[in-house]
Amino acid sequence: MDSNFTCTRCKLRKEAGDFPRNARMKSGLDPYCRACRSETNRAYYAKNKAAFAARQREWRRQNPEKYEARLAARRISEAEWIERKAATAIRTKEKRRAWRFENPERAKANYERAKERHRERMSDPEYRERYLARRREVAARHRAAAKFS
Repeated sequence: MDSNFTCTRCKLRKEAGDFPRNARMKSGLDPYCRACRSETNRAYYAKNKAAFAARQREWRRQNPEKYEARLAARRISEAEWIERKAATAIRTKEKRRAWRFENPERAKANYERAKERHRERMSDPEYRERYLARRREVAARHRAAAKFS
């Protein structure tokens, strides 16, 4: 059996792996290649978006238990959320460190600009008070956390 097929939409000859399965067809494959099928599905959805939304709303109304079960399966625990957030923070920190290492001149220029901006802002009494209040708040939180560890 030939492992190449022609897409009936784009008329290109492609390998069987480039066609989605379709049990209704004699070959067991869809007449459209994956790219064309994706394009037609996207266009159909865009044209019938309201009908899709209505069907979803109706299903959720008729199957509240199943809907809640699906939502619960997608939710993550608070511990897992904290773990993911920490992992993201570590990756971000590593990326920033690598960028600074690869771009020392630009990193120094950025640092100097930020330092100058901070100096300018500190001359504003309102900003200075808010800034110092935040610093005191953070220091108090750190002291409280240190007591429990």
